[in-house]
Amino acid sequence: MVSDREILEAALFGFQAQLKEVEAKISEIRTQLAGRAAPVRTPEAAPKAKAGRPKAQPVAVDVSGKKKRVMSASARERIAEAQKRRWAAHHAKQGEN
Repeated sequence: MVSDREILEAALFGFQAQLKEVEAKISEIRTQLAGRAAPVRTPEAAPKAKAGRPKAQPVAVDVSGKKKRVMSASARERIAEAQKRRWAAHHAKQGEN
């Protein structure tokens, strides 16, 4: 009977083989893009992650060219007044209970 450990070891072996194939394809594409040989980074040669808090990820920037929507002062006042009415109604209802 095959144990879970043997299954996991076989899966790991298969994934490592796939990883090597993917890295070779990436290297080939980089070579085509750059017009010269690109270095192949293997997992063993990759820099080790440092202990502690991870580095911040870059924030996606909207480059669609759309202008930011601007709200007029009177619209902000109307929204603020409506919110105040909602809260007043909510507090009045809470006071009844």
